[in-house]
Amino acid sequence: MPVNTQDMTTSDYLAMLRRRWRPTLIVFSIIALGTILIAYKLPAVYESSATILIEQQGIPTDFVQSTINAYAEQLVQTIYQRVVASDNVARLVEKHDLFREQRDSPDEADVLEVFRDSTIMSPKNVTTVHARTGREATITFGFQIDFQYFDPVKARDVARDIADMFVNYNAQLRAETASRTTAFLDAEAEDLQAQLSEVAGRIAAFKEVHANNLPEDQEVNLRTWERLSNELITVDAQLRDAREEIVLIETTLADTPRYRPVLDSTGDPVLGGIDRLAEAQQELIRLLGRYSEDHPEVISLRREIAALTGSGTGASGSQLEEQLRADLAARRSELAAARDAYSDDHPDVVALRRNVESLEDRLSDLERTGAASGAERPNNPVHIQLMARLTTERQTVADLNARRTVVSRRIADLERKRLTAPQVEREYSELTAERELILDRYRELRNLEDEAALGEALETGQSGERLTIVEAPRIPSDPVSPNRLSLSFLGVVLGIAIGLGTASLAEAANTKVRGRRDVFQILDAPPIGIIPYVESRADTVRRRTMNAALAAGLAGATAYVMSVAV
Repeated sequence: MPVNTQDMTTSDYLAMLRRRWRPTLIVFSIIALGTILIAYKLPAVYESSATILIEQQGIPTDFVQSTINAYAEQLVQTIYQRVVASDNVARLVEKHDLFREQRDSPDEADVLEVFRDSTIMSPKNVTTVHARTGREATITFGFQIDFQYFDPVKARDVARDIADMFVNYNAQLRAETASRTTAFLDAEAEDLQAQLSEVAGRIAAFKEVHANNLPEDQEVNLRTWERLSNELITVDAQLRDAREEIVLIETTLADTPRYRPVLDSTGDPVLGGIDRLAEAQQELIRLLGRYSEDHPEVISLRREIAALTGSGTGASGSQLEEQLRADLAARRSELAAARDAYSDDHPDVVALRRNVESLEDRLSDLERTGAASGAERPNNPVHIQLMARLTTERQTVADLNARRTVVSRRIADLERKRLTAPQVEREYSELTAERELILDRYRELRNLEDEAALGEALETGQSGERLTIVEAPRIPSDPVSPNRLSLSFLGVVLGIAIGLGTASLAEAANTKVRGRRDVFQILDAPPIGIIPYVESRADTVRRRTMNAALAAGLAGATAYVMSVAV
């Protein structure tokens, strides 16, 4: 019947071990000795280590700042990825003849994976308290490179090469980073310089288009406008006075004979035919300046002049021609000034144009008929003086009209500039603000470029943060794996556990009745008596033979395992 293990006592277990000691011993021996054999048959793996220190830059950071701001852990990881790159791994494997079995594999990733698994990088940290914040901070001051391999010499050589690659790659990486930083800043500065030149060209073109209308010119333009406005008022006053003087002279001249007067017995001057003709011609000129040819006064006066001319009075053609030319010059000046101020359809321009055309026709008729031939020159001093004054005043009017035109044009130009000044100022401010912004960025980049150049010189001269091998790899004397003692102890423990388990299973599967307990469980009554088992001679010989064979086998297996372990 099966044994109820829940009711078993210590004596029952001891009895079970006495009955099942042989299979328990066999299972224990197989597992323990097998584990020990495997532990000592596994190839030894040796580990060689190199300790690398992260040294700070040799020049104080107050004088020269490095252009590399990466943390030590980040920089070391970057270098590690470069070291274990496929090209470097292939070169190291080929150089030191590593991992022959994996190299025979068609997949090159196997060699790379095994090499990376054999390379171990562990940082060395220290915990400090920040001086300002008072908080604890972990600082990486170095790291350790370990390489594991079956050959201790090759493990040392590969670890040394990897440590050297770390140092070299650190210097190379820092120099490349500093160089790239300098090149980047230089390219950005050149780009900003090109933008600055482009904006400067736009500002120059803007100044050329809006000359004398920039914000800094507004005060000068205002003073100029005030001065020109006052000058225009003065010119208008002078022009008005000159025109009034001309009217006064012309009126006086009309009443002044061209020749010395002949007094009658009463003392009054006798007006002769020539004087009357001259007076009529002067009056005709004045009327033609006001009216057209169809005006009654003009027609009446022409008839009188025709009558005086036909009567042989000998009209003074030179005086008439001189007056016509002076009036024509004055009207032409007024017409030019009016055209500058108004359009061609303005009534003043139309009237002046008709007046000029009428005077031109009259002068051409006078030149064609030759009325000036044989004319007498006036001899009255008063008349001659008035004519000189009239010519001077007319020239003064012409000059004042020309000056007024110039002043009016300049005032109109200043008025146009004043109206467009806000738009010009806004556009000019935008251009100057854009230039100042680019200029500030350009100066900032140039300063950064100078600092980057110092940082590049710092890294190139090996004066920056650098890696130093403080402990070179050595040939390891003891393997790091496998841990044979631990594996052997584990094998013994497993052997004991499995051996006991085997005994328990065998006892549970056995249906034999043994002892008082089994009888009581079956019959529910105690046995009357116990008949002991009497071992025969054959049983004794068989037991001793089996024990001897088992002891010999265990001794041989133990000796073999010990020989392998030693």
